[in-house]
Order: sequence, then C-alpha cells, then structure tokens
Amino acid sequence: MEQDEEAPEFPFFANNPNSSIFFPLKIPAINGTKVLTKYIFYMNGGMDVAGCMKKDGPVYGVPIYLEEREIGCLHHTMSNEQLQHLATNDPHAFAIDEVLNDMQLTHLKAEVMRLWKMLKLQMTLNQQYWEYTKQMTRLSSGMFQVEQELGNIWK
Repeated sequence: MEQDEEAPEFPFFANNPNSSIFFPLKIPAINGTKVLTKYIFYMNGGMDVAGCMKKDGPVYGVPIYLEEREIGCLHHTMSNEQLQHLATNDPHAFAIDEVLNDMQLTHLKAEVMRLWKMLKLQMTLNQQYWEYTKQMTRLSSGMFQVEQELGNIWK
C-alpha cells in the first residue's frame, strides 16, 4: 500500500466515506467553498472531530451532535428516569456503551458522551449545592446565637 506523502501523522486517519467512522466535516477551500476533509480524528471522548486536508495544513474542529442544532431550539425530551439510565454509574450504562460501540454511530456516541459529561457535572454541582446549603444553615444558626448574646449584653 502506498504511503500518502501529504497525510498528517497520528492521530489523523483518512476520512473515507465508505468507512463506518467517516464524518462529513466540511472546511473552507481556497475558492471560498467548503470541501470534505481528507483526514480527521475524534477527540474529547468522541464528542468533537478535527480535520485537515494535508500534513501541516490548517486544522478545523467542531463538536458532534446527533443533528444540526439551531440556537434556542429545544430537542427531544427524555424523562428523568431515561436520563438516569444513561448515567455512567447506572447498570444500564455498560450495555448502552457496548451497543453504541457495535453500531458505530459516531453522532449518537458523541451525544451520549456529552450527556454523560453533563450528568456528571450535574451530580457534582448538586453535591456542592447541598454542602453549601448545610454550611449556610450552620452559619445562620451561629449568627443568630451571636446576635442573641449581643442583644443580652446591650440590655
């Protein structure tokens, strides 16, 4: 097999439309139009794709979504129970991940990876919120006691 002299090095690979890992990333061409990238690689846990036309050429990257998103447009809703099945600590998550890998649907895998990242962030923020709330309750109680004692001293 011939080695393409213009091919960038790892982690890039040929963006072959007949491949199951093909991604239709279009980048600006010299004449102002957009063309499909020759080489791509997936990054950020498969949530983003970067591509270029040749070695040492400009690299362009985009986030991967299930469908093109419009600003302010709400997409399909899921119940909280369905969302929790997609959380990485849920017993269903392993099976879902295996199916996604077998299906080799890049867009769907990226969307689930993004969801896992957001669910993890949500759990972290909820925990921080409850810790903050507990601390505020203790501080409020302490402030009340101090104000009571100051009130007794000023009498």
